[in-house]
Amino acid sequence: MARSDSGAVARLRAAGSVMPGKTHIPEFCQSATSDNLLDRETGNPWDPSRTPGGSSGGAAASVGAGLATIALGSDGGGSIRTPSAFSGLVGFKPTTGSCADERGFRAMTDFVTAGPPAWTVDDARIMTEILAETTFERTTVRHRRIAFFRRPDGRPVDPAVARTVETVAGILSDLGHEVVETDIPIQGWNEIFGTLVLDDGLRERAHLLDDPELLTPLRAGESASRDAADQRRGRRCPRALDGFLLRMDDFLHRCRQGHRHPERYRGRRPLLLRLRVARRLGGR
Repeated sequence: MARSDSGAVARLRAAGSVMPGKTHIPEFCQSATSDNLLDRETGNPWDPSRTPGGSSGGAAASVGAGLATIALGSDGGGSIRTPSAFSGLVGFKPTTGSCADERGFRAMTDFVTAGPPAWTVDDARIMTEILAETTFERTTVRHRRIAFFRRPDGRPVDPAVARTVETVAGILSDLGHEVVETDIPIQGWNEIFGTLVLDDGLRERAHLLDDPELLTPLRAGESASRDAADQRRGRRCPRALDGFLLRMDDFLHRCRQGHRHPERYRGRRPLLLRLRVARRLGGR
């Protein structure tokens, strides 16, 4: 148990929040499921045979199951948004740096931020205002330019999900918004993002690891970190993405579905799913 509150927890307590306990996360938050060696796999609140996603899957599952109104998660590459989508919740990644979490978990430091999985948009807004120590002004809906990604990065989409997203795109268009079908410029992100994450983890926690299956990719991250850092400093990928984001107000794309628990999860393969963070850059 923690000996003191992190900055995010302290602000929530000061606002009157009650913290009933902690929830499951994967080892070092480095998986898109929320299984670990402490107990059984984390169940999806709608179907325990399926995963709630990760890495804040335990937080999302607790809200989805009605154990809490909101929960505190962290998101660097989808760790709030993915389990929220799997669990039928609102998932929001605040802008990086807007919700300081002093003494909180240190990982993916260039990307991660504290935030809420919640039942409603209003619940997510209230919690984010507390975390960011600010107030969000309500604005009237205006004409929006909305980027519509039919198949992000060419990935397959479940037909039922595709039909639902296309229906939403049609509704938004009928309401007077400009819906632009396009692709997101993420070329190059996959080559550098995983290396940056692993290098960050190696600096912080390599001394804690004794599993060769984990240590090997971390060492690979260490050896490649110089090249990745050079790419980051060059700003090649961020420049392309920033230019795209400036031209759009909102983004509409398909969500993932909660899959069944993987067959291997105890002790052997903590990194079960490759990070697909470049495809979840909304809320940057």
